[in-house]
Amino acid sequence: MEKLCPTCNAKVSDNYNYCPVCGEPLTALAKQREELKLSNAGYEKLNELAAQSKDPAVMDAIKKMMFDK
Repeated sequence: MEKLCPTCNAKVSDNYNYCPVCGEPLTALAKQREELKLSNAGYEKLNELAAQSKDPAVMDAIKKMMFDK
């Protein structure tokens, strides 16, 4: 079976998680993975900023952003 990619309208086999033409996530699992990658990238950037800062107030603000939801 085939399906159409919602982004580029390429015909894609049902067993693909991502469109081979444009890279669009096609399954729920692939979409969750992309969201997790974005979230992790944000945490990595906050960790970078925390490591660069020596100001306790800045470090506390970064920790709050990372752990308070």
